[in-house]
Amino acid sequence: MEEFAIRETGKFLGDHGFGYSEADETDQRAKIAELWENGSVVQIVNIKAESAVSKGVASGSPLKAYTKWFGILCLFYMVIGARWAQDYGKRILVVRIGQTGSRLWSVILVSAAVPALVSFCAYFAGGVAVCLIFGCAVTEFFAVLLSMILYLCGLAGVTLFLASTTRSMVALMFLAPVATFFNGVMSGLFVDLPPWAYVLEVISSALPGRWLAASGASKGLGLLGGTVCACAWISVGITAAYTRKIRRR
Repeated sequence: MEEFAIRETGKFLGDHGFGYSEADETDQRAKIAELWENGSVVQIVNIKAESAVSKGVASGSPLKAYTKWFGILCLFYMVIGARWAQDYGKRILVVRIGQTGSRLWSVILVSAAVPALVSFCAYFAGGVAVCLIFGCAVTEFFAVLLSMILYLCGLAGVTLFLASTTRSMVALMFLAPVATFFNGVMSGLFVDLPPWAYVLEVISSALPGRWLAASGASKGLGLLGGTVCACAWISVGITAAYTRKIRRR
């Protein structure tokens, strides 16, 4: 490489009418030796290509990430907090409710709304904190509140159904993490379903989280699907509680 550089330099200077003496050759050899000794003068800049996954995470707003993670984790609390639904199978409690003149379905509905209301208050407080810390738009926060209300109503029906079909608190505690993981994955809150999973996408339409995730892309579709899904799960939950009461008679 050194001899090639010397020869090409002399040829280039000669073609352009410049001289190339022995002193010039000695000087060039000294510079080449110095270059080999001290290293390359070429500067290399480390360029890190951003992957599609990191780009997708970075493009999402903190409020959207908070909404998804809250939607995933609040189901665990609501399932554990639905222990009261198992008591409606006790005859003495049903008799006392009848003596007060109250309808059993209304008592069950109000009781199921309590953990949903607590979860909504927690989401509201956390959402305000996220907006203040990360500077998210308040309009964006209020735009997702209705979708969260429908989602929590649907979860109230889901938890009522799960609690009514289990026989003990131990079974409910084992079921809570399973339901939380299943809801997060299948609904698309934890990670988007792959395009080829058509069957799973159809099945996920029965989950309230599916419509909470869809509210970001299509708000009208998310609200409509969330309303239908919430009403359906509340009906299923109350029916399961009534069935438990009849079975215990």
